[in-house]
Amino acid sequence: MVGDSDQPPPIRRGRSLRLSTEEVSSEEAPTEVSGELPVRGRGLRLSVASDAALGVASPLPEVAPSTEPPPVPEVGPSRELIPLNRRYRRTDRGWLSYLHGGTGRPLLLLHGWGASARIWVGVGGALADRRTIYALDLPGAGGIAPRSGVPTLNALVEETLGVVDTLELAQFDLLGHALGAAVAALIAARRPDRVGQLGLIGLGVRSFAPELLALSAIRPPLDLFMRLTRPITDRWQPINHALLQSWPISWTMQALLLQSVPALPQLWQAYLEDRTLADARVDMTSWTLVGDAALRTALQTIQAPTLCIAGRNDRLVSPAAVTAAQQRIPGSELRLLDGCGHLPMVEHPELLYQTLRQFFE
Repeated sequence: MVGDSDQPPPIRRGRSLRLSTEEVSSEEAPTEVSGELPVRGRGLRLSVASDAALGVASPLPEVAPSTEPPPVPEVGPSRELIPLNRRYRRTDRGWLSYLHGGTGRPLLLLHGWGASARIWVGVGGALADRRTIYALDLPGAGGIAPRSGVPTLNALVEETLGVVDTLELAQFDLLGHALGAAVAALIAARRPDRVGQLGLIGLGVRSFAPELLALSAIRPPLDLFMRLTRPITDRWQPINHALLQSWPISWTMQALLLQSVPALPQLWQAYLEDRTLADARVDMTSWTLVGDAALRTALQTIQAPTLCIAGRNDRLVSPAAVTAAQQRIPGSELRLLDGCGHLPMVEHPELLYQTLRQFFE
């Protein structure tokens, strides 16, 4: 393992799109130390909105001694939020990227598919006065290259546990959203000796899901096809980015994922950008987890105090599915947020901050 100080060289770019024809290996490490989002892929290189626009500071001075952190703008609707810093590490599994800040017992934040660690900038800032925040970029998200293996739930669990060991965290709390919530739940079930508190946002299960079982059955050839065609699909990232930012598609995504207008437009913009970088193989894991029998069984063995949160108007994960998940976790609590869809951190951040601060006291 190589520590934080072993960083890839910085590149200069702004908030707007910048394209070049420079070839980039699909397995290369992130080439970013300025706090902006690293971009993976071959062919055309795509720049996206900077972390600074979301209130994420550059890597700390000990990580990049020659780079002074820029002034950190206000994060979210509250002026009391504590800023986070971008950090990188290179491990034997590949590059690791995460947002870090705060004080207190460690709290790992795990994003869902299509998002990255940036989705947690407000939540992490709101909890950083009582927890040391580690918001991870899972492989295949946030510009971090996918691993060579199939990104099943078990693989993501092992990846996250490897990160925990890399960061030398003996005990920690967990907070996950959607796919990240499933990973967090499995970790809590398998390592009860290490997990203190568990927060699950948008996690649902179904006892009968034949269509998801069918998708799981045909997954191996689909995974192989997507892995072999990745060099081609990566070249389309700038086009996908432009399409996702277009008004018709952006509006459609908003109608699907949100119940109302985003309270944090910059965070919504960052989410749309991150979706263009997400590994499609992880998407299949995200879709099938609702019917995963192993996940349903694991929920019943969780010992950590658990809070389940969901938007009452979530169109992707129904409140009934969330309730089914919560009822399997002994002693857990459920909080449904009124007027909220799938991304409460974008749509109703202050209500989410308040709910989480009460839980992670």
